[in-house]
Amino acid sequence: MTNKTPTKSSYSKSVQQVPHEAPKDEETLKSYAEAMNTSTERKETKKSFKLRQVLCSKAYLGLVLLRLVLLWLPGYISNDEYYYTDWASRDVLGLPVVVPEEMDLTPPCHSALTMFLTSGYSLYLLKLLKQSSKVYLYMESLLGSNLTNTLLRSGLGIFLFPRMVPFILSLFQDVLILKLCGRKKSFARNALYAFDLSWPALCLFCRPTTAMWQSICLLLLLLSLLRVVKTNRIFSLYGFAAALGIFIDPTFVIYAAGLLPLLLFGSNASWKKYTLAALLGLLTFLSTCFVFILFDSLYFGTLQVYLAGKVIRSPLDFLLQFKELLSQYTSFKALLSAVSWQGKLLVTSLNYYATVVPWKSWLRLQFATDFTHLLYHLPVLVGPCLFLLFRYMATNLTSTYKDLMTEYKKMSATTESTRKKKKKSSSHKSSKEQQKEEEAFFEPIELAIMLALFALSFSRAQEITQLAPIVPLLSIMIADDLFGDGKQKTKKWMRHLFIAYSITGVVVFGMLHQSGVVTWLLRESMHPGEEASHLVFYRTFRPPPSLLGEHVPKFQLYHLGDENVHSEHLLSFLADLETMNSDQPIFVGTSATVGLNYEELQVYNTLPGHLTVSDLPATSYGLLKESKFVVYRYWSKVSAAVRDAAEHQ
Repeated sequence: MTNKTPTKSSYSKSVQQVPHEAPKDEETLKSYAEAMNTSTERKETKKSFKLRQVLCSKAYLGLVLLRLVLLWLPGYISNDEYYYTDWASRDVLGLPVVVPEEMDLTPPCHSALTMFLTSGYSLYLLKLLKQSSKVYLYMESLLGSNLTNTLLRSGLGIFLFPRMVPFILSLFQDVLILKLCGRKKSFARNALYAFDLSWPALCLFCRPTTAMWQSICLLLLLLSLLRVVKTNRIFSLYGFAAALGIFIDPTFVIYAAGLLPLLLFGSNASWKKYTLAALLGLLTFLSTCFVFILFDSLYFGTLQVYLAGKVIRSPLDFLLQFKELLSQYTSFKALLSAVSWQGKLLVTSLNYYATVVPWKSWLRLQFATDFTHLLYHLPVLVGPCLFLLFRYMATNLTSTYKDLMTEYKKMSATTESTRKKKKKSSSHKSSKEQQKEEEAFFEPIELAIMLALFALSFSRAQEITQLAPIVPLLSIMIADDLFGDGKQKTKKWMRHLFIAYSITGVVVFGMLHQSGVVTWLLRESMHPGEEASHLVFYRTFRPPPSLLGEHVPKFQLYHLGDENVHSEHLLSFLADLETMNSDQPIFVGTSATVGLNYEELQVYNTLPGHLTVSDLPATSYGLLKESKFVVYRYWSKVSAAVRDAAEHQ
């Protein structure tokens, strides 16, 4: 017989079968009970913190499917929602689109790479689908010729394709929320559901704006401060997220600079390690900035790069030519000798700070603001959960910035020490230590929220997309009150109110708000007339001309959105327009609550489902009946007489 040595698996199984005997004396019994409770809690924590269990659950997959379905909603939430789409339609698709003035400043104040990250690459994919005959034939066999032409030629493709990019990014955003909140049992899941069930997550973040990118960068900043342990990784991740956020939207400097003291003074690493990590973070920040600066300089033509005597006119040409040079030149010195440049670098963020920011007014303490973020946007984004946030802010206003530093230092010290120790601890943390750790977790989040509310309230043009990046942070703060222990009646009622408000927000903002503008343009692009026409939008948001698709040259768009423009001014404008273009029909689109009861304006079409926020008091009693978008056909007295004579003949 041969003696077989037991394997590790068989040994562990045999050990598991042997029952552990509990000690009999009291002191040993207490320590034994504490150790057993600690081990069970760790098992539950590991079990609940697996991302797969949350991301592959039926509830989360249902929310993702709902988010995908709601991409088709025509609601026009913010006035700057189609700024980057119009810009990309002009530069990528080559459509004769008038870009908004804010996107077409001189010198440029918004990065072209941001435009590509937001809408440009998705529209470039649409352009490739149009040019590929194989893809067109496959789509025609699958969808039919009419639906294929509608999707590729009309404005429907421009409406849908840019929304797919933020939809994919929203999945990464959910992972970041789980990573950030993975501190105790079921808290991460509650925070994720509190955000994904809110109407901004379902409607607002999946629009082609910078809100999604800013939210991801802000979560990366907090993730580097609260979850990353190694000092060099903390500085590198912070530098990358700060540079990316600043070039995505220059107002992101509020978060990057406001949270910077936590990064600089919150580490307990040695001086040598701290200095090397800071230099690595600075290098990451500058290299990320250089990518944006080089792309914008080539795109706007301020810098001309020559590769082996050939002029590089776009970043795409730079990549193609650079690949050829790599194959031709073997040494690095020869490659550098083939590269030359002429011109200057363009930093769009610095141009924004020098041109758009009203420094002179601020230095004179002249703040022209109406505090729209505080009085309107924040209640609209949060709804009934605003009372919970006020309670949090009221309890934490007594803590100073110095206390924030000390608490964060303690938390970073405890996280580093726990990661270094490999032995299991057999004692529980006291309730005071747990409370301090929770405060140290929430205080950087509260600081980011307060920075946004305070600094952005002094901006001139206050749009709801500017305040949207803090919505995930607000959801983290109210997660336990909404989806925690449901035994308390207040949490049940607050949960029901939250879900009811989310449904209301999806209906009002995702489905009805200014949707007549989008629906009218999409209908005109799908069924264009034979003759050119003028489309006048009265008391609505700015009409995005890119939604007309390839039929943009057939239409002339006019926007009279100011509420101070009365109906008499509208009629005089229409009369002048008819005088200049007597042979082209003129249509006026506005909300049904405006009521243009004039002989010159006859109802041409009515589109259901249109709502303006200023019309809410008038439509609150008959929301479904009065929420319509009416299209009028303009007939002056002369043109009406000619029309009647033609009909009579």
